[in-house]
Amino acid sequence: MLLLLPPIFSFSQTWPKIYIIPGEYSTGKVAFETYDDGIFLLSENVGSGRRNSGWLIKTDINGNILWDRILGKHEQYYSLTDNMEATSDSGVIVAMSTLLYEEDPFGFPVDPAFIKLDKCGQLDWCTVISLLGTANSGTDIVQTYDGYVGLYFNWNVPTNAIGVVKMDFNGQIQWLFTYDSDTIVDNIPFDILALDDGSTIVTGFGYYDNGQSTYVSLKPVKLHIAPDGGVINWQVMHYDNDSLRGVGLRLLKTTEEICFLCVSITTQTYPYNYDKKHFENKR
Repeated sequence: MLLLLPPIFSFSQTWPKIYIIPGEYSTGKVAFETYDDGIFLLSENVGSGRRNSGWLIKTDINGNILWDRILGKHEQYYSLTDNMEATSDSGVIVAMSTLLYEEDPFGFPVDPAFIKLDKCGQLDWCTVISLLGTANSGTDIVQTYDGYVGLYFNWNVPTNAIGVVKMDFNGQIQWLFTYDSDTIVDNIPFDILALDDGSTIVTGFGYYDNGQSTYVSLKPVKLHIAPDGGVINWQVMHYDNDSLRGVGLRLLKTTEEICFLCVSITTQTYPYNYDKKHFENKR
């Protein structure tokens, strides 16, 4: 006898969900749809008014938690989560910062950390870039055809504020460079995007110096990096327009390799500039 059964489908519904860790205040950072139509959700935990650890949640198609992981051990050291990327093996990789190797595990500065987890939330590897005495925060990470490229921000340095590290699929560092520009001062990176040729684009903002004015102006910037870490080009976005404040950037890519720069800004009706001499003294 042949018994015919109807096909089994996963049906989703529109659902509101609130995820809570008892005794913690958590804020969502970023979410991705996963291989099984569920969600990876990355959040950060805040205690005593300060970020202290991360929280990664994996849900099913209806928002029910399949597993969750605390990133860091806030009772031993503070950690800060910033961004993540779903990986081609159905796992996830997280860009964050940690005080694990610092002299004061609850103070400042922090080190960039990149954590790779499999689809069940088990740790594959963790790479920490420990630069003692320097504040560096893991900002973003992307997968390329031969590994991962992580972005971090150097906080307390006058130049070379953008840091980028290339890792293989096992988390081993292939190269690590910091970047600076003669015409762009105090760069703050926000986002990194991988292109199909293995190069990456970093977006953020900095103070643009055209070399002819006594002022520097706050502008969105874009840095294109070759697969070997070399600079393809720096670009100041909208350098001929009024200056921008409150810049928040994210770079998106279509399947045709067309890039869109998403900017959340407050524009000024007058150029919001800084006297270069005053600005250099301030730094």
